[in-house]
Amino acid sequence: MGGVFINYRVVDNPLGAAGIHDALVRKFGKENVFRDSVSLEAGEDYPAAIWHALAKSEVLVSIVGPQWLSLRNPDGVRLIDRERDWVRRELVMARERGITILPVFLRDVPAHAPLITADMLPADIAWFAHIQMFTFSQLTFGVDLERLAARLTELAPSLRTNGHARPLSFSTDLVSALEVLPCMEDEQSRAQVVRMLRPAIASAVNYFSRRRAHVMSILQTCRNYEDGMAELVEVITTLEPEGSLALRNFLKVLNDIEG
Repeated sequence: MGGVFINYRVVDNPLGAAGIHDALVRKFGKENVFRDSVSLEAGEDYPAAIWHALAKSEVLVSIVGPQWLSLRNPDGVRLIDRERDWVRRELVMARERGITILPVFLRDVPAHAPLITADMLPADIAWFAHIQMFTFSQLTFGVDLERLAARLTELAPSLRTNGHARPLSFSTDLVSALEVLPCMEDEQSRAQVVRMLRPAIASAVNYFSRRRAHVMSILQTCRNYEDGMAELVEVITTLEPEGSLALRNFLKVLNDIEG
């Protein structure tokens, strides 16, 4: 299988895990993204199927919602403290197998996932608190999805060659190239870019005060319009004649890949 294994707590905002799973399936194909409730077939042995899928994965994406740490069973025991807790067991196995673990902390669902320290966790997964987390907000779902998918293509080689996958690492490079242009440096100059794009695409551009998020929104919207990228190149050429060369080269590669 390869690809991504989604680790999540069913009773801790499961729609977050479901939304991320479905979006990644659209990008990478269902054969490259595993989530137990939809990937297992009727009649399969659950533990055996879980271990088999996890063993063949390259990245475990651990979805952490607001109650991931605090949920308890009827006896008052935290779920994470039970030795047979599936979330905990999958994390342990992934660690033992050398599988990359990517914690994804949900925000605005409606509460935020809690900050976790090692002393809050069972000893066998205390290391989980020290892994750099990835934050994912329902308010910036599209932008965060592109960031997540781009990171996954870096971590999972099979996703870079999968036929379903768009060139997401390429998109990340393009965002980085745009981000350093003077016309994208501050809110006023980005507003000027949006105003110049308005006749073609600006009505759909989301505004973010953070530069990278705003640049990703502009780029993502331009790519959804037939001539959106050409319009963006024209605007950048007008504002940054020298800086537009890299963007033109990116556009040529993009057209070759997607054309």
